[in-house]
Amino acid sequence: MQITINSKSIDVDNNISVDKLLLLQNISKETSVLTINDNFVDKETYISTIIKENDNIEIMSFVGGG
Repeated sequence: MQITINSKSIDVDNNISVDKLLLLQNISKETSVLTINDNFVDKETYISTIIKENDNIEIMSFVGGG
């Protein structure tokens, strides 16, 4: 199915969870937050939140520095 991540269209399997998507994209869930269709998703629900066709996902990763 087709979804958009950070303005880039990609194909993913049906019934994929947020947790699995982050794993496949090599994105750390510990240092990232995301929205699906402009709604923030709690990290506690990443495993149970299923992505749907045409969802628009924005992923923001935090990087420390000094």
